[in-house]
Amino acid sequence: MSLVTVLELLAGLDGIPSEKFMDLGAQVRLAFDLSRGRVLEDPMPIVCREVLNIPFPPSLDAPAGSLLRRYMDVVRRANTLTELLEGVPYQGRYAVLGTASAVNDLVTDLKKQWVNALENMAAAKNPAWRELFRNEGRRLSAEMRRELEPLSAWETEKRTFIEQLLRGLLDTKPEPALVDIMLNKFSAVVEFSTFVLRAFLIGTYSIEKHSSDVFDQFQLRYLAMDRFVIVTNDADLSKRTVRSLQADRVITLPQFLQTL
Repeated sequence: MSLVTVLELLAGLDGIPSEKFMDLGAQVRLAFDLSRGRVLEDPMPIVCREVLNIPFPPSLDAPAGSLLRRYMDVVRRANTLTELLEGVPYQGRYAVLGTASAVNDLVTDLKKQWVNALENMAAAKNPAWRELFRNEGRRLSAEMRRELEPLSAWETEKRTFIEQLLRGLLDTKPEPALVDIMLNKFSAVVEFSTFVLRAFLIGTYSIEKHSSDVFDQFQLRYLAMDRFVIVTNDADLSKRTVRSLQADRVITLPQFLQTL
């Protein structure tokens, strides 16, 4: 199971009413059982090792899959939210999660990276987009929106996006050779991000109403490695990546079951 799937599940603990805990607990137990408790590491260190052949920056902290696995293991054993917070029988002792917001900092950081990337690209097009949005509900002028309406207008933006990603996510200078590799291997990430950025700039896309997009974009990073396939029932994810080089590795659950 991917690390981001675990994050998305455990993020559901934050502020959860006690009466809804059993439903979330059942989802966690099912995910844990189906994956046999195996959680992939963050995709970016794998990308560095296997795709870019560069070290993962020691100054950056990647979420630990082993820690999130232990969180899941504790959550799946709890019968109530109170038990989770006060003590769950675990390996001969009691495990205490202490807070229902255990992964909140990680999720907040991911969302902040995503929001910053969108807003920085918007600022590059129109430094005054926030004021325009407050006054008119749009981030760009009508003329600029017309210019960015054709999908062909976004081809040059893709390279800029990868350059920003290398700087922001990997603290790495975007050398042309690295950018070329990432444009190929991050094709699904780029197409998904371009779809969202286009909607953000020329439409009325709301980051708050589409908060799960951050998890989708993170998930797509695994496709940089050819051995990974994403199985989803989210039609939007397939739609947003259909133009990517990895579109055939974003499949529906019925398609996946046909391969068994």
